[in-house]
Amino acid sequence: MNNLSDITLATSTNPSAFLTVPLGDPVQADNGNIPPNTRMLPGQWAAAADNGYVLLLQPDGNLVLYQVVTGPVAANSSFTGSAIWATGTNNGAYFDVQTDGNLVLGTSDGNVAWSPYTNGIDPQELLVQTDGNLVLYNTLNQACWASSSNHYQVWPPTRWVNVQSRLVAPEKGVPFVLTASSDGVTLSPFVAGSPNQIWQVTADGRLLSGLLAGLVLGQDAGSSTPINTTQSVPVPVEQTWLWGTGLGPTTIQNSASNQYLSVDITGGSVQMQDTDTSSQWYFTPTTPLDSIMALPASDPAFPAFTPDQQAVYDWINNKLAAMNNQPHLILREQYTNGASTLDNYRQDMLGLDYSAFPPQVWHPVVDQLKLELSAASAVNSLFACYTSFHTLLFEDQGALLSELGLDAGFEDGDSTNIGGIILAVLSGVIYTVLSAETMEGDINYFAVAANVLQSGINVAVAAQTSNVSPSLFQVAYADLWGQLSATFEGLLDTFDTMETTILTDWAKLKITYTLIASTAPDGLFWNSGETGNMVKAAKQGYVLSVMQMLLPTKFQIYQYLDVNNNPIDGVPAYAQYITPAIDGTYFKYWIADSTDWSIYPQEIALTQVWDNGGSKDDFFNNRNGWAFAMTRPYTYSGNAANYLVIALTNLSPNTLVATVFNPSPTSAGPSPQTLYPYETVLIEAEAAFPGGVAITLSIFDPSRGNYFDEPIASFDAFQDYSGFAAGNVRTANATTAGDYQLSTPLCNTGGYKQYPGAIQASIYRP
Repeated sequence: MNNLSDITLATSTNPSAFLTVPLGDPVQADNGNIPPNTRMLPGQWAAAADNGYVLLLQPDGNLVLYQVVTGPVAANSSFTGSAIWATGTNNGAYFDVQTDGNLVLGTSDGNVAWSPYTNGIDPQELLVQTDGNLVLYNTLNQACWASSSNHYQVWPPTRWVNVQSRLVAPEKGVPFVLTASSDGVTLSPFVAGSPNQIWQVTADGRLLSGLLAGLVLGQDAGSSTPINTTQSVPVPVEQTWLWGTGLGPTTIQNSASNQYLSVDITGGSVQMQDTDTSSQWYFTPTTPLDSIMALPASDPAFPAFTPDQQAVYDWINNKLAAMNNQPHLILREQYTNGASTLDNYRQDMLGLDYSAFPPQVWHPVVDQLKLELSAASAVNSLFACYTSFHTLLFEDQGALLSELGLDAGFEDGDSTNIGGIILAVLSGVIYTVLSAETMEGDINYFAVAANVLQSGINVAVAAQTSNVSPSLFQVAYADLWGQLSATFEGLLDTFDTMETTILTDWAKLKITYTLIASTAPDGLFWNSGETGNMVKAAKQGYVLSVMQMLLPTKFQIYQYLDVNNNPIDGVPAYAQYITPAIDGTYFKYWIADSTDWSIYPQEIALTQVWDNGGSKDDFFNNRNGWAFAMTRPYTYSGNAANYLVIALTNLSPNTLVATVFNPSPTSAGPSPQTLYPYETVLIEAEAAFPGGVAITLSIFDPSRGNYFDEPIASFDAFQDYSGFAAGNVRTANATTAGDYQLSTPLCNTGGYKQYPGAIQASIYRP
């Protein structure tokens, strides 16, 4: 058994912290089924059927359910994992699945450290499920107890994808992808810039539509048709799916019906079927490299030679050392030296005279080394292409950031605090790559760039690389480039590590080489001549992500309802937006300084947004990454500055609920409100004389298992009463729970007798 001392293990549930988890010997639990009359001792464990989850009784006495992030799940080994459920104990000496139906974590003196007290049932099994739940079933296959942990997963990271059909061949390089309609889904050719063809895959098995509005892929009970429907809370099993995480295409199986998402090739319709033997789908980007990195290390690193073959290999090393003036050269240790050097070695090796050795001895050696050299050369070239792409896109963007900052009204050295999410910048790049126009031909090079970039992000996050953090950050504008460039450099370091790991492990090298030659959606064939086009497409996402950080710190959105669609008087056309409401009226918006409604951003700042694919509807309604403070002039009677508008933006993939507490004597609402992923709700409060506004905002995640009724974020909001001037706006007592994070709220004072004060806060989950 591994030495389990001096190892930091989970003491409580903290899904966003990845830990090295050592394992002892497993208990008998075929496919995660722990039968009655099973005792688990410290260090022992049971894994789900797909090895994606592990129940472990730790040596410290805590019983913990881990999600596996990377590494093998095997006796006397270790993996990297995320704790999604735990008893929170420190005195458990054994864990029993009793024949009377009870689960008991006992202490060394025979007392009960933890139990759900489920005795009195006829138990069938305690099942470590593949969806992240730990469930006790009776012999009628009824769930009698559950950990309710199947929405705590954080791996793999939430990401945007196209869901591409493997069975329907692309036409001129244009793939057929899953497309959301108002209520259903179809299969149709990819169209650039179509949010209804982009989906977000979540760690707990949901497929969120790029149309937002809380739409997810689901299946009604008893129906054979997949639907695009509004997400329910807590998330029902009909709206979650199971898919593979390895290399190649995957099945997509509904968790409730166990049916598979399928394509009727003759009619082109999307339907549910009882079987899928062909693995019909690709999630693009497919992240093949992080699957390769997760493979166990080869032992030995490269195929071993027989003694006679080893003599040939040693002779080749000596010859190449002399020819290249490299004493003590060992060929297999040179694979990290670059493609051109390896090509020279290959040519030198093929020119040697092997007549001193029997053909049946030297041929296998030379053939194997030829294959290894070709593979290593191809991998070197792939990573060189990515480095060029990365440098053009990120490393040289300090000047672009400065340009965008000037456009947004910042000056060099500005100390204004900027908040953001590093992964949002990287995800924004991938989102725009996915939305880019496909190239005609057999290979979509944009998809290849996304495959490589998303793989690197996943590997960096799994390794908890400090510079590639999923957390919120806040820095002065003057330090923003330092924050971003550290991330970009950290990501490039991750790719260097990945390259070295692949080049020094034959199993990883061989698979990567195969994918480099592949034109499938999970292929890694990179045409260096197209790198410039890839950068051009990806730069749009970088620009949008930067502007999403910069603009809300200086400007806010002014919104009101009007009976006509006439332009807003006095507001430049470029700074306003008008859209119909549902009752024949019109929503009117404009963007202006947070301290003066008549100071507008430069036109070039908004041009940067629109020219790089930004949606005006998303921009002015605080959707899809935009998070402005919003205020509502021309809306309230009396002094508008005695009202407060609070914008709560959900930057997580989960549907949340926003609630107002302690409003008396303040009038505030509406409450509660459903807060869909990547959307914003407004809560309006009226100040009471003489105290002003004093309310508590609490946000809940109804799918948060046993903690559904505890807020995942909360803060107090205040606005002084406005008698002769607008009252001061402020917040206090911010708290978060679980792995949710809350941005530092933006607090904007209102305009006396003009417009209300405003607060904006974003809720984020890594």
